Amino acid sequence: AQRVVAAHGRVDIMVLAAAIVLPADHRVLTDSLESWNRVLDVNLTGTLLPLRVFESHFSEGASIITITSGEYQHATPGNGAYCVAKSGVWMLTKTLALELAHRHIRVNAVAPGFIETPMTKPFLDASGRRDKVAAITPLGRIGQPRDVADAVSWLAGDQSSFVTGTTIWVDGGIAVNER
Repeated sequence: AQRVVAAHGRVDIMVLAAAIVLPADHRVLTDSLESWNRVLDVNLTGTLLPLRVFESHFSEGASIITITSGEYQHATPGNGAYCVAKSGVWMLTKTLALELAHRHIRVNAVAPGFIETPMTKPFLDASGRRDKVAAITPLGRIGQPRDVADAVSWLAGDQSSFVTGTTIWVDGGIAVNER
């Protein structure tokens, strides 16, 4: 933080994309508390901490973008800690949009669906899942990292200067498909 501020004097854009998912079936009531805490520490607290560190260095009109997940709205058995953490990121986004509005700082979220990344690869590569996910996605494909980057870019720019406290779904329409 000190190096960033020394080099630039302020922060105009911050993208918070902390995420881990546990590799196997983890049940909320029977999994270890250490696993639960690890997922919440990275996904939720890992989103909050940079904001606290840089809070006094955000320029007026800065744009903060959090990466939540479609899982913030859809509970998934075996992935409960992730769903809870990403729900927390969603609510943190809305709360900070209100708390920072007086400084004209915009805070928004992007909620990716199934995006082709190293984190989603094990899930998508499991027997038949890739085809099943594409089939239940109205646009008929798995998302690409560029799809998310384009939404983030728009939120970071001046074209979204009157947008705050909202979530952009980058999921090919899967959220409206009521899986």
